[in-house]
Amino acid sequence: MTQLYRTAVASMVVGAFGMVMSLTPFGMELEENIGLHLLFKTRGKRKVPTDVIIITLNKASADHLHLPAAPRKWPRSLHARLINKLIDKKPTVIAFDMIFSETGPPEQDNTFADAIRNAGNIVLGEWLKTDEVPLMDQSGAHTGNLNIEKIIPPIPILAQSALACAHFSLPKVPVKVNSYWAYKTGAGDLPTLPVVVFQIYAMTVYDDLMRWLKTVSPDQTKRLPVDSKNVLAEKSVKDLIRQLRDYFEQNPSIANKLLERLRVSKTLATDAKQNQTLVSLIRMYQGPKRPYLNYYGPAGTIRTISYYQIIEDPKNSSGGSILDDLDGKAIFIGLSEQLRPEEKDGFYTVFSQPNGIDISGVEIAATAFANLLENSPIAPLNRGVHITLVA
Repeated sequence: MTQLYRTAVASMVVGAFGMVMSLTPFGMELEENIGLHLLFKTRGKRKVPTDVIIITLNKASADHLHLPAAPRKWPRSLHARLINKLIDKKPTVIAFDMIFSETGPPEQDNTFADAIRNAGNIVLGEWLKTDEVPLMDQSGAHTGNLNIEKIIPPIPILAQSALACAHFSLPKVPVKVNSYWAYKTGAGDLPTLPVVVFQIYAMTVYDDLMRWLKTVSPDQTKRLPVDSKNVLAEKSVKDLIRQLRDYFEQNPSIANKLLERLRVSKTLATDAKQNQTLVSLIRMYQGPKRPYLNYYGPAGTIRTISYYQIIEDPKNSSGGSILDDLDGKAIFIGLSEQLRPEEKDGFYTVFSQPNGIDISGVEIAATAFANLLENSPIAPLNRGVHITLVA
């Protein structure tokens, strides 16, 4: 009996210690870096939604088109040509994970702006610049630093031509990139690139969303735009996102009520894809500001097309085109290399490879979009389940 008593006491002490440690910053950091690592390594690669595609400004394209290795030096008239090639195939939204904050040759900027304006579905990248300002006390002694975040938009002619502009910044804490900002706290809760792209992609169900919202909260919806076409025509997508985010935050029970009504509705059985998009849109506004990334696999797992293949549009052996299946897709354009690039844009993740190949920023943006589309984020256990499991 004495031995049993000692064992029980020891078990309770160990369990209590484990529970306390798991709730400390050190324990949560350990769980995030080791626990998530084991989760992804055990699971391996998984299927990627077909509605997301990456066009990469890779070294192969630079060599093929006789361009500088650095994509920022590529002529903007070539980007205009790329857009004109793509819009004929009717993708839903095209996002440039690139920075255009400096002016180029005027004729190049004008040509690029015209292509963006004519397409009507282009999202351009913004730069979230962080300035570190030293803090001093009354005696002049240094007491610390204050980080000030500032959005640097594209040059005016391009920003005014785009449907929307958005930044995409990644938290690099503590070791690996395990999550992303959906709404950047330090920048006024501005929506980031994946959220803006998904809202544009989901504008096809916005009118349905408004119709269903009116059934659960008619008074509260009066402040929201009623027509998706007006939102796109006025280029007010980011304003709409802020309004919807505020709406769901101020009415936290609305999302679950709405999802329950959608679940039992018999009128939603006709178009499974549209139904999934509507549910995913609601979940996005219900979700956290900093979701965990549900990676699909190592670099290159998301379907990736080289830039030059779109520009030259080579025919395959059956006479078809690489552009044949872009209708309704979300396209992300940026630097993504599966070889060591001369200008690297990779981030250390659970799927970083021993040869130094990391997942690029544009791939992470596309991953975040695909997670939103599928409604498949990685979510931590709630506090009660976590404590019970550790104990």
